[in-house]
Amino acid sequence: MARIDLDSLLAVAVEIVDSAGPAELTLSNVAAGLGVRPSALYTHVDGVDGLRDVVAERARANLAQSVQTSAVGVAGADAVASIAVAYREFAHRYPGQYRVSLTTAAPEAPNHTPIGDVLQAVFVAGGLTSSEATSAAMSAHASLHGFVSMEASGSQIDDEHFSHLIELLSGMCA
Repeated sequence: MARIDLDSLLAVAVEIVDSAGPAELTLSNVAAGLGVRPSALYTHVDGVDGLRDVVAERARANLAQSVQTSAVGVAGADAVASIAVAYREFAHRYPGQYRVSLTTAAPEAPNHTPIGDVLQAVFVAGGLTSSEATSAAMSAHASLHGFVSMEASGSQIDDEHFSHLIELLSGMCA
């Protein structure tokens, strides 16, 4: 029987949520993908809830990396636009990860989100106070999530609508 580590477990689990959806994220499915028995996973996760938590954590990290990378070398309105595009592209390219990234949050930081941190830094660098930047980041994140959720539900919105959203969000820069 193959030996597994947390990274290999997460690679299989993330593939499952992106290809089959979060509902298919089970210990049995991950174990089958790894060629092990489900009991072998308990070394790395605390049951199915623990599995979901580590996958959500990895998905949030992947989203954070995507938006952070998009903001490198740009500032102000251009950074906001880059982040918005990266956020939307992540949700389209990795729909399962996007959905599970929203399912749980660390209890010690319930308002913490990867995109919120990046947006807040952009808004502070643009001249907003910390408090203003926090509010702007929360509003921008909520708007992006709402837009992506509407797209996922089949709403008749398109790139032109997204361009208008980017224009509005970019206007939050001082």
